[in-house]
Amino acid sequence: MTEFVELKKSIDEVGSTLAQLQKANDEKIADVKKDILNEIKVEKLREEFIEVKTNLDKLVAVQNAPKFVNPTDEFNQKHFDAFKTWFTKGKGEVELAEIEKKSLSAGIDSDGGYTIPAPVLQLIKTRMFETSPMRQYANVVQTTSDRYEFVVDNARATISKTSEKGTRSETATPELGKKTILAHEKYANAYATQTILDDSAFNLETWLSDKLSEGFDLEENQDFVTGTGINEATGFVNSTYIVDRGALTVASSFSSTQIESFKSSSAGAITADNLKLLIGKLKAKYRPNAIFACARETEAYLTTLISQDEQYLISLNPTNGLLQVRGIPVVIFEDMPAIATDAYSLALGDFKAGYTIVDKVGVRLLRDPYTSKPYVAFYATKRTGGDVVTHDAIKLLKLSA
Repeated sequence: MTEFVELKKSIDEVGSTLAQLQKANDEKIADVKKDILNEIKVEKLREEFIEVKTNLDKLVAVQNAPKFVNPTDEFNQKHFDAFKTWFTKGKGEVELAEIEKKSLSAGIDSDGGYTIPAPVLQLIKTRMFETSPMRQYANVVQTTSDRYEFVVDNARATISKTSEKGTRSETATPELGKKTILAHEKYANAYATQTILDDSAFNLETWLSDKLSEGFDLEENQDFVTGTGINEATGFVNSTYIVDRGALTVASSFSSTQIESFKSSSAGAITADNLKLLIGKLKAKYRPNAIFACARETEAYLTTLISQDEQYLISLNPTNGLLQVRGIPVVIFEDMPAIATDAYSLALGDFKAGYTIVDKVGVRLLRDPYTSKPYVAFYATKRTGGDVVTHDAIKLLKLSA
C-alpha cells in the first residue's frame, strides 16, 4: 500500500511539473520582448521534469521488481541447496554435478561451471525484463541451440478480383526466405569477499540477480539499438538496414529488408507536425502496439511541442506514468541517439512485430577464489541475440542537417 501511495504521488508530481513546464513555455512564446528570464525558466523546468520523471521510472521498476519464489518440488530444491553450498563455500561440486547430470537440461554447455538454478535464473530474467525497454516490447524467444531459424515472407501476395465463372490469372506469391538470428556469448563478472559469502544473512538470489542483470543489461540495451551484428545483436538503428526516403511528405514504400527513415522539417530539431506525419507512415495494423523510442533528453524536448491548433502534443497517462503522443506511449531507450543534425533521434514502431530477441536456455557460472584474492570472482556466461524481423513495423526520424 505504501509503494502504491508513493507511486501515485510521483505520478502527480510529474503531471504537475509537466503542467508548469508547458505553462512557462506558453509565456515564453507570448513574450514579445523575448525576455531571457523566460528562456531560463523553461530550461530549468525541463531539467526538473527530467529529474522527477527519472524518479518515477525508478519507482515503477521497483514496484514491478520480482520476488524470489522458493522451489516447489524436491528436485529443484536439491539443486538450489547444492548450488548455494557450492556458491558460498566452494564445496559440494560432486553432488552438484550429479544433480545437473540427472536434470538432462537441453542445450546446457559442458565447458565448465554450473547452471544457475531455475528460480534464481527466473529472477534474473525478470529483472532484466523490467530494466530493458526492448525486452518489454519486443518478441522474446528461447532456444536450446546457439541460433534461431524461422521463415520470413520477403514479399506480399497480390490479390486479384474475378466473377464466379471468370478467368483467374496467376497472381504473384510471397517470396519465402529463411532468417537466422545468432545467440552471441555475453559474460558478466561479479566479486564478493568470503566473509560476505559466509554471512548467515547473505541473500544469494538477490545478490546474484542484481549483479548479473545489471552487467548483462548495460551491454544488451545498447546492442538492441545500435548493435552491428558482429559478436552482438543487430540493432534497429543500424545503417545497413536504413533507407532514407527524404522528407516526411514523400510517400512511404514497403520494404522487406530495410527500415524507412524520414527527415525532420527543421535542422537538428523535431516539430509537432513531424510526429503526426511519422505516425501516418506506420501502417494501421502496427499502430495499436506502437511506441515512440527515444533518449531521456529527447522525451523532455517533446514536452513543449505545440501543434498548429495550439495544443500540446504530449500528455501524461495517469495510470502508468508514461508520456504519450496521440495515445502512443513514449518509452525511454537510453541508447537512442541524442538530438543532433543527421541523428536518428526518434523511432516509432511495433517492436513486438518488428524485433525478436533470442535467448539460449541457461546461464553458466564459474567460481574463482584464487585469481583476485581476497575476493571470490564469479564469471557468468549467457547467449543472447537479436535482430529486426519485420522492417516495415519500425520507422525512424532523422534530424535534418
